[in-house]
Amino acid sequence: ECKGIVNIPKKGEQAIPQEDLPPCPAIECPGHMVGRKSRFGKIFFSCSTFPECDVIVNQLDQLAVKYPNHPRTPFQKKVKPKKGADKTAKTVKAKATKKKKK
Repeated sequence: ECKGIVNIPKKGEQAIPQEDLPPCPAIECPGHMVGRKSRFGKIFFSCSTFPECDVIVNQLDQLAVKYPNHPRTPFQKKVKPKKGADKTAKTVKAKATKKKKK
């Protein structure tokens, strides 16, 4: 019978049991910290209610320093400017000034 997923740590990694992980430091957050793996294979810790709570750290000892008196806020994805958007406006202006000079 299957009783859940067991994570087997790689060499040099420490497996921290779920019971030993602290609660989420965000104010009024019912979640707890969970270990996750990034797409590059690196382990990080985030709130179990992610994306409703945006608490995320690389090491558990960073929690108190990074999130003192932090309210529970939803995660917002960073918006990156589109590639070439600024360059096209500059090149159009540059071409227009070159034509006027001739």
